[in-house]
Amino acid sequence: MGSPAELPTIEYPPWLGTRSGGPGAKGSAPPPDPDQWLKDMKPFFSSPADKAFLDDLIARGVTIKAYDRIYFDDPYYDGTKWTTKRFEAGGTTGKTDVNIIRSPNAADNASVIFHEGTHTGQPSSMSWRDKEYDAYTKEDAWRQSHGLPPHDPSFRTTDATGKTVTDVAAVKAFVDKEDPGVSVAGAGRTE
Repeated sequence: MGSPAELPTIEYPPWLGTRSGGPGAKGSAPPPDPDQWLKDMKPFFSSPADKAFLDDLIARGVTIKAYDRIYFDDPYYDGTKWTTKRFEAGGTTGKTDVNIIRSPNAADNASVIFHEGTHTGQPSSMSWRDKEYDAYTKEDAWRQSHGLPPHDPSFRTTDATGKTVTDVAAVKAFVDKEDPGVSVAGAGRTE
């Protein structure tokens, strides 16, 4: 393992450095050190392949914004009426803008940067579902190469030789079930 690579530009919402402890808090809590989570995450990007991945993000102008929470209230038909279903996102991507949740777990932060960074390099012609299949599959291979657990326990299986590999069918089933906006054709349905 070599020295950690430089990360793409990380931006913080303006309020992150000035927030207090919130209602009911005694006094004002010191703002979190916005750079500590970066320091904790850098060791996950020490291999030549990791450095090349980050160098590519930087070369393409990818920026990362860190938040405490990202969610979407998606319209959802429960079979009798329309309601909303909250989707708690780990990150989002729009062209070269990546938004991530700043988790206390450095491995999760690094995994989200890898997953969302993968999205920034996917062709715009790719369907949303295929982008998620691809990003989760690549993320799981990355997690395996770093000795990290899978995003979801179902993502791992063993091949005929007994080697642990990504279960692509399980990744697809997860995306089809969990990701909003991804529809799967079934009996009497079309995409």
